[in-house]
Amino acid sequence: MNHLKFLLLLVGVIIFPSSSSAQELVTFNILPKTAFVRVDGQLLDLSQKTSIKLLPGQYVVEVWAPEFEVLKESIQVEAGKPLSVNLGLKTQSSAYKEFSNARTRYNTAVLKRTLKDGTFLFVTGGLTYAALTGRKGKLNELEDLINNRSNAYDLAISPDRIESIASQYNQAVADYEDTQKTHNTIVTVTSVLAVASGVATYFYFKGDGRKKLVKPVFSAENPLAGSSFRKRSYLSPGTTESLFGLTLNF
Repeated sequence: MNHLKFLLLLVGVIIFPSSSSAQELVTFNILPKTAFVRVDGQLLDLSQKTSIKLLPGQYVVEVWAPEFEVLKESIQVEAGKPLSVNLGLKTQSSAYKEFSNARTRYNTAVLKRTLKDGTFLFVTGGLTYAALTGRKGKLNELEDLINNRSNAYDLAISPDRIESIASQYNQAVADYEDTQKTHNTIVTVTSVLAVASGVATYFYFKGDGRKKLVKPVFSAENPLAGSSFRKRSYLSPGTTESLFGLTLNF
């Protein structure tokens, strides 16, 4: 009789699994969305899935994202109570802070170099333009004025009109000659300066005067991957475990 009771008890245990082995769904709502979660050695990539099933008990949750320090929190999984874990990473890692400072220095250096490059190109371009143009526009304007007054002189009839136009013609010629002298001076001086500036610009861009900048790149090794951890058996959905460690599928 005692053997029969023991056999019935054993069959009951196998058929009706212990409620303490039932798993509960744990959902992680973590910011940022790119974070990784490790709970009891199981690594969870939030971009792939946001929840796992855990046996009732206490767990240490570790959360990490490339820009932040590892955050550790304890959670309690209770039987019959699905759990939502809401966490947000706030403390930036020292490596990311160093990268941010390096990026700021890089952006500042790029701005300074851009201004310096622009100054060289602007000065050289401006001097070249001045050497090619000088006061050519003003000379063309005065030349047209001289031609107009010459034509007006030919058409003039009265002595007063002829004298007035002749005076205006002589003034235009004098202005033209002064402008031409100024034009020649500008062209000569700016040509010399343009050549000097062009040589300086060439050596600036080709020589050591223009510092090469290396853009900082941030990369961080995932501290939650590849670490030693305590393993615990996990059951796939739709399975449970008896007191004797037998896995039953339903």
